[in-house]
Amino acid sequence: MKKIYYILLSLVIIGFNSCNDMLDMRPISEQTTGNFYQTQAHMESAVAAMYNGLRDYHTQDKFRLAMCPADNIEVGGAGYDEGPGGITKYITLSSNFVVLDYWQEAYSSIHRCNVVMERADGVEYDDTDLKTQHIAEARFIRGLIYYDLVRFFAGVPLITESRALEEYYQIPRSSEEEIWNFAQLELEYAAANLPAEINGSGRANKFALQLLSGHGSRRRAEAIERLNKAASLGHGDAAWRLVRIYERGFPKEINHSAALRMLRLAVENHQFDASKELAFRYEDGKKGVAKDLAKAVALYEATLAAANDNRYGWDLDRDNYNHFAWVESRLRQARAKLKAEIASRN
Repeated sequence: MKKIYYILLSLVIIGFNSCNDMLDMRPISEQTTGNFYQTQAHMESAVAAMYNGLRDYHTQDKFRLAMCPADNIEVGGAGYDEGPGGITKYITLSSNFVVLDYWQEAYSSIHRCNVVMERADGVEYDDTDLKTQHIAEARFIRGLIYYDLVRFFAGVPLITESRALEEYYQIPRSSEEEIWNFAQLELEYAAANLPAEINGSGRANKFALQLLSGHGSRRRAEAIERLNKAASLGHGDAAWRLVRIYERGFPKEINHSAALRMLRLAVENHQFDASKELAFRYEDGKKGVAKDLAKAVALYEATLAAANDNRYGWDLDRDNYNHFAWVESRLRQARAKLKAEIASRN
């Protein structure tokens, strides 16, 4: 009996060993870092995940870090030193959940960018231009995040490749100058390699690059040069930023003619704030324009007519409701003034 038992046990052991030899242990029902990043389609998904990370990055934490230190923000709760309350008192320790959340969201997005750049080199793309675009998009987003980090925290750890988790804690803090220079190099690379248009809304393109490069430059002359280039390419927001710069006086004196030229260029390129600003100027006759109620009414009407045009993204959502309510109010006022002016002529 014992002999039969040992024979059966030996057969079972041999059976298990032979199954292990033939069994493919790689999972086929789920994707892992071992079986992903193999095709162009995989990389498109990785790039989408990179953009998805920005949804977590651009949250209230960033707003709180930027706005709560200002003197026009007050957070209730006496003695409350955590979260936004602590930031209003300049207590921005790593234990503050706003600081911690923002930091984690930023470096999580940077990690996704690093992965896209590292894995793209090992994938055979059907379209080599798309590979260049993916890398440029990753460097744009990485530069954008470091541009934000250096403004909030000055020098921060500079991470340009994916590492084992325990290694991240050993990376020292780079200087503020190093981070500024790195962000600038990222944006310059992206500017040279991003196309003017990319299929799919919300993705980085050459226009976004020119605007960010100009806004982020610490050298005012360089910023204006980049913004002028973006405005000449049709970026309304860049032209609108130049309006503010010229009206504040650069390099030495206020330049109303240059500001008005950029304001009209911004309106031509469907910049909402510029459109209502120019209408307001024609209504009251100020800052380089003669009073012209007919032009004011036409501009207000054109602004409202474009509100539901999906090409410009001016849908009447909750965020824009107050802006359009203001335009409607100014339009009624300008129409009444124009009607009275016409009546007085007759």
